Amino acid sequence: MNQFYDINTCRQFNMLGEYINCYSKVIEKNENLKDNEEEKTDRSSQPEANDEERFEINTEEVNLSNGNGEVDELFSEIDDLVSLSPISLNFGCSLDENDPVKTKIMEKRAVNYYDNVVLASKLKLANEQISQLQEKIKRSSDDYFKMEQMMKQIYYNDLRELKKESEEQIMDNKNKMNLLLQIYNENQQMWNDRKQLLNNVLNDYIVNINDCLAVKDLYDVFDTGNSGVLGQE
Repeated sequence: MNQFYDINTCRQFNMLGEYINCYSKVIEKNENLKDNEEEKTDRSSQPEANDEERFEINTEEVNLSNGNGEVDELFSEIDDLVSLSPISLNFGCSLDENDPVKTKIMEKRAVNYYDNVVLASKLKLANEQISQLQEKIKRSSDDYFKMEQMMKQIYYNDLRELKKESEEQIMDNKNKMNLLLQIYNENQQMWNDRKQLLNNVLNDYIVNINDCLAVKDLYDVFDTGNSGVLGQE
């Protein structure tokens, strides 16, 4: 949870859990107390048991749907009840002031009623906090989803641009390679032509040298013959 919510949100969740646990313990305690009281009333007379049934306070009737105003009114009523004497805590039923059992029962139920109202108000506040947290979580989730979609859109746009630039770069490199290959072929053809021309020139030069040597030999022959004729004369 700490990965998604801040410290205050986690603390509010923990407080809510404590409220719920406390409320569950009080309900369990009230049930145990009610069982004990029922055992006591079983030992008493039947009319007294009927009177005790009339003294029961149903905390489930506490309606907190009308807001904090009704909760404040309930607090005021409970404060008045607690401040009254045991004789006045009869909730519309006749109560004998000298009856210690009923007096003790009414005192306990008044305190339990007060505790239940306090816990109910805390639960209402906790429910409001849960609603606020749920709304906050929903907004955070929506913001996260929008941010995620935005990041995905940016990522895919960048990827598309990068792919386009890469394809253009690859095409440009191919064109450069084709151009270099063409230049290489042209240079190779030019070199072959020049080499062929050089071979032809060298061959012609060799032929000319051979012709010159043949002429020189012929000249030497005539020169030798002329020298012999002149010597005889």
